[in-house]
Amino acid sequence: MTDRSEDRERWRDQHSAEVEDALRSGEAANIKRLYVDLGSHLEAAYGADLDAVPQLSLPETPGAVVRLLTGVRGLVLDAGCGPDPAASVAVADAEPGRRLVALDLGEGTVQLARARAARVGVELAVIVGDLEALPFRAGAFQGVICDDTIEHVPDDTTGIAELCRVTDVGGSIALATPNRRSASVLRQKGRDRLRRRQRKASDYFVAESHLREYTWAELGTLVTPHARILQRETVGWSPRLVARPALARPLSGPFLRRFDRMLVVLLTPRTSARPASAPGLQTLLDGVEGWLDLTEAQQLHHAAMRRARAGREIHVVEIGSWKGRSTIALAAGLRDGGAIGTVHAIDSHGLARDGGLAEADTWSAFLDNIASAGVADLVIPTRGFSDDARRDFDDCWPVEVLYIDGSHELADVEQDVECWAPLLASGAVIGFNDAGFPGVEGAVRAHVLRRKGPFRHPWFVYNTLFFEHHPHQRWTWRDDVALARARLFLIWYRRLAMIWNRVVARAPTPVMAPLGQLAWIVNRVLLPRRPPG
Repeated sequence: MTDRSEDRERWRDQHSAEVEDALRSGEAANIKRLYVDLGSHLEAAYGADLDAVPQLSLPETPGAVVRLLTGVRGLVLDAGCGPDPAASVAVADAEPGRRLVALDLGEGTVQLARARAARVGVELAVIVGDLEALPFRAGAFQGVICDDTIEHVPDDTTGIAELCRVTDVGGSIALATPNRRSASVLRQKGRDRLRRRQRKASDYFVAESHLREYTWAELGTLVTPHARILQRETVGWSPRLVARPALARPLSGPFLRRFDRMLVVLLTPRTSARPASAPGLQTLLDGVEGWLDLTEAQQLHHAAMRRARAGREIHVVEIGSWKGRSTIALAAGLRDGGAIGTVHAIDSHGLARDGGLAEADTWSAFLDNIASAGVADLVIPTRGFSDDARRDFDDCWPVEVLYIDGSHELADVEQDVECWAPLLASGAVIGFNDAGFPGVEGAVRAHVLRRKGPFRHPWFVYNTLFFEHHPHQRWTWRDDVALARARLFLIWYRRLAMIWNRVVARAPTPVMAPLGQLAWIVNRVLLPRRPPG
């Protein structure tokens, strides 16, 4: 035992000397080589004594990672797993059946990680790889863990971009890194000032091998170009303090959180997909009758493309196709996103419930229009009613985009939401056309605008109200603000629709123009015109 302790002490001394040399050189290749060698040192020092393998991160962090990744299914990556992959083990224990992949720079590190996980009954697939060039296809993972790693990466901007690249659209990234302005660091700096002791900023880092450490603001600046921060976790305060109900809320509040020992956040990648250019989509829609504005068509195209992933089957449901303007926009979005996807276009096309014709027959015009636009192979047209189509729809198919523009009667819109909303995937988009109609407004107010409900981040485009579906995302004060703004918007928009139809539409053009501009400004103030991210 004494010999083993001496070997480990010798390894620590050698590693410290290597860290100093690598940091002094400033070369990325030398810094990365440091972690390759670290894996060999760790395997030699601890390979025969797995119980003694060190956890190179804060013990409280895995619990926070589990909370952030609650509900995430599918493949999960631990990028920078270290020799003791505590976060991966905690995530696997929380929801058995998840498949986990652990990655690190050192061969010895990943072998120790696999053996350490296997010792507690968790199977890890391990791979040697570089966080700046992850060896995975885009969108390969539904969840990603990056615990106490990003501060070691020479190019942290590239590292964050790579984490977002390999995360599926709507997926989750749990990122944890030390806070260089934590309460303990500030306390130590205060003591040094009283003693008139001068120290470098890096002397206060948690580990000598850290290239940098961040504040909350600096971390936000780093990740914002590539991802949205959905949630923050409080980590690093004394468990005795957090256990006190009177202190738990203040410690997790925005003021005291800035002094957490660790910065732990839930991210979701931004997408590089953007709405199709107006001329390109306009060309597809030329000659297709309908009331759907080009800006609404662009948003539908964007929603479908944003949810699309090559190699994964995507299902989009549209209730109310009429002659196909919205169908074409959605199908073009799937095609441009490279997805194996289908638009389920549901409309009665004039049929009544008894099989007769209640309105003009638009079925032939619809089929001709989607064929002319070249998207017929991406569309499954259903001539019938929403509830009947739902009975024939496979419950195993998650819906990525749901567009509701059928009957505007309250009972019908409520039925559409009740039938189809349970099938929405996490991160899916739902849109309600003609939000100012009393039936549509009533259904949205009753079924969508609910506190702590799954529908978040409302935005409004021309005549359509959109939401994102996040059933596992924690409700925050920002969601309360968005909910209040959406409720105010519906009140305003319904009144606006009534005034416009009765008065403004009959007014002369010189009067309509400024009133229309005023309505546009109020709409912009109450709700954004584009989706978050």
